[in-house]
Amino acid sequence: MARLLKCPNCGAPHNDIGTESSHSARRYQCTFCGTQFSETVKPFTATPQPEAVPPRERPTRLWPWILAGGVFVMLMGLIAVWMIVGDTSSSSRRRSARSTSFAPLARPLRGQAKARFAYHRTVRKLSSDYVYGQVTNTGKVPIANPRITVVLYDEAGKEITSKSGFSHYDSLAPGQTAPVTVLLYRTPPYARLGFEVTARPKDGFLRGAKGLRVVQHQPRPADYGTGWRLSGKIENSGRDDARFVKVLGLGYDANDKLACTAFSYASKTQLSPGDSARYEFQLLCPRDVARYEIVALGRRAR
Repeated sequence: MARLLKCPNCGAPHNDIGTESSHSARRYQCTFCGTQFSETVKPFTATPQPEAVPPRERPTRLWPWILAGGVFVMLMGLIAVWMIVGDTSSSSRRRSARSTSFAPLARPLRGQAKARFAYHRTVRKLSSDYVYGQVTNTGKVPIANPRITVVLYDEAGKEITSKSGFSHYDSLAPGQTAPVTVLLYRTPPYARLGFEVTARPKDGFLRGAKGLRVVQHQPRPADYGTGWRLSGKIENSGRDDARFVKVLGLGYDANDKLACTAFSYASKTQLSPGDSARYEFQLLCPRDVARYEIVALGRRAR
């Protein structure tokens, strides 16, 4: 045990290492003043250092999490209330709309659209054949311009090829008839022809213009071949604007069979009620054609 000794004369400290029993009879001499003295001071015991206390942990603050949770719950509640109120109001609007609106019209089925093609004649021009005829709407619903497919067969009844065309009218009402021209361009030799008709219901947006009529007509002989050069004016006497006005020339033989067709468009893209436009085109026909007709067609402007 370490002991601290003091000189009784000058008080200078002296250190001594050992036990009490080993130093009980020793004498000491002060190194500062030279005084001799015996061991009279009690041994000094070093003061023990206090044990280190660990730092106190900072308590966790829970109130921010509690506040955030409360805000989240309130927000979800507001969203739920808004959704319930919105669904209720939309349901009431739907009920009101159902009670005040008319029931939608059922779209005609494709199976209800029917048409029949009547073949009239084939006219050879240069290296191509022109097939003429008429198509009739035999169904109970209006149809868009039907598709006529001409099938070519050889002498053994085997199909060679096929060509398709459409009626000259955009749409046909039940019972209405429209002229048809199908071009067989440079086809191989064939023995006979077959015909197939494809009809589809008319779209509600496809509406024909009413009130188009020929107000001036000046026929002259064709510049070449047999037929006429037709020119004149088309007037819109209806109530709606008409656009894409087409002037169609139809030539018939003595048996009232279609033998030639030609068409041109009016000089104006759109005709307002009371407005007029010019047309001019050639109608080339076989020599046995007895008469011709001029038909004006157009679409109602939306």
